[in-house]
Amino acid sequence: MIKGIIFDLDGVYFKNGKKNFVENVSSKFGVNKSVVEQVFLKSKEMDQYKEGKLSGDEFWNYAIQEWKINSTPKELLEILQQGYETNALAIDLIHQVKSKGIKAIICSNNFKERIQVLNERFQFLKDFDEVILSYEYQVLKPSLLKKVPEKTGLEPQEILVIDDSDKNINGAKSLGFQTILCKEADRLTEYLEELKIM
Repeated sequence: MIKGIIFDLDGVYFKNGKKNFVENVSSKFGVNKSVVEQVFLKSKEMDQYKEGKLSGDEFWNYAIQEWKINSTPKELLEILQQGYETNALAIDLIHQVKSKGIKAIICSNNFKERIQVLNERFQFLKDFDEVILSYEYQVLKPSLLKKVPEKTGLEPQEILVIDDSDKNINGAKSLGFQTILCKEADRLTEYLEELKIM
C-alpha cells in the first residue's frame, strides 16, 4: 500500500523551467545554448552547488565568467524565476492524494536560491508534507532518497517515486521504492490510475 509519493520538482511539479532558462540566457546575452547548458545542466560546479558545497554567489559568478556576460547573480535568478511554470495537473493530484491520507513528499536535487525564488513566486512548499533537498544533506539523488524513510517514518516499499530521470528511477528501484518514470508530465493521472491510486 502506497503511503507516500515523492514528486520530482523539475519535470513533474514544474514545467519547462530549465529549458526556458537556457533559452532566455542564450537569447538575452547572445551565448550559444550548448555553452549555457554545459554550465547550468552538466558542470561539476552545478553538482557542487546542489550539494551545498558552493554558495550561490560562487556558482553564479563562475557561470558569468564562463558565459562571458555582463550580469549579476540577482539578475540571473530573476531570469530563472520568470521561466518557470507550474504543472496544474501535478498540483491537483497532490491535493487529491493528500485527501486520501497519502503523504506528498519532495526529494530534490536543488540549490537553495532556486527553492527560494520559486517558493517566493509560487508558494509551492506548502503543498508538501515533507521536503528533502540535496543542499541540506550535501548529497544528490538517488542517494538522497535514503533520507526519505528516516524523515517520514515510512518503509521504501510504501513510497512511490515519480521522477523524469532514468538514473533516479533506477536508483530508487535498487533502494526498494516503488517507481513511475514520468517522461510526460501531462500523463500523471494515467500513471497513478494504473497503480490504482486515483
